[in-house]
Amino acid sequence: MLKINLKIFVLAILLFVCSIFSGCSLFGSEELFQRQSYAMGASAVMSAYGSDADAVLKLCEDELKRLDKLFSLSDPDSDIYKINSAAGGAVTVSGEVYSLIKRSIDISERTLGAFDITIAPIVKLWGFYDGLPKIPTTDDLYSIFFNIGYENITLDQNSVALKPEMMMDISGMTKGYALDRMKSILSSYDVKNAKISFGDTTLLMGSTPDGKGWSLPIPDPLEPLDSTMCVLKASNVCVATSHIYQNYFKRGDTVYHNIIDPADFFPADNGIISVTVIASNGAEAQALSSALLVLGVSSASDFWRNHQGFEAIIVCDDMQVLITPGLSDKLFLESENTPYSFSLLS
Repeated sequence: MLKINLKIFVLAILLFVCSIFSGCSLFGSEELFQRQSYAMGASAVMSAYGSDADAVLKLCEDELKRLDKLFSLSDPDSDIYKINSAAGGAVTVSGEVYSLIKRSIDISERTLGAFDITIAPIVKLWGFYDGLPKIPTTDDLYSIFFNIGYENITLDQNSVALKPEMMMDISGMTKGYALDRMKSILSSYDVKNAKISFGDTTLLMGSTPDGKGWSLPIPDPLEPLDSTMCVLKASNVCVATSHIYQNYFKRGDTVYHNIIDPADFFPADNGIISVTVIASNGAEAQALSSALLVLGVSSASDFWRNHQGFEAIIVCDDMQVLITPGLSDKLFLESENTPYSFSLLS
């Protein structure tokens, strides 16, 4: 009996519909297709070239929705929700979730705890989850002191357990991971040229038809919604940016943002206002962008020297911008009239 691969069959139907309604050719098309979706609290803008790109982007959109449910903090069916609700009990999770948690612990160890998925209770105390920001009292922070620490995550085969009263949030990796999954889908259907921006994390694959490659504006951290600090030209990488004005509130002249330092339970305040990491892996790029911001200029620079395998743009609060050598021919200023001073990290 003839067996039909369901995934290929669905794709074929989607391609047929695409050819009817968009007027695109099924072969050799350089037409740009775009889709927009929303998941994990952020917009995903997907662009790709190719005759079957629209149908494959639909598969990427479906994957994004699946991951949104899988990693949700509020959906009772998600593995993360079950772990947080187990009151210390072990929860059997999917291999996908188990692997990502294990990778988060590895990054925590390499960054000496600057990245820690168990800081969710602190983020909650600061009001960043419910949109009602506040400065917690010392007593409030002390009350959760023993409920923080990636060292207290227990992994056993495909089960995960936390200490009672602990809570995890893996959103510091999930947008990058989603881009890794979408990259895999695009590659499996031979879509080579694509750009997907998901929040402050972006996947760049291949090139544009003119061969000049993708251009990605790196936001000015002091005005992230309105202006560009520089432009990155790159391909086949994931780019993740963390900056102090992503989610913040002010009390007087002081900015309190949601990138919490696990060492003191306060928003990181160590001379860095923005970090962009460029790497082949999206989950790692996203996690490292926030971890380096927490580490501070000296420790972040040392981390790059000791580990490398990625490029970085580190923006300091004195307007100095440190870039790793691999970006020396990939960053461009839109105007020479910039308040920032750029130098190579060595």
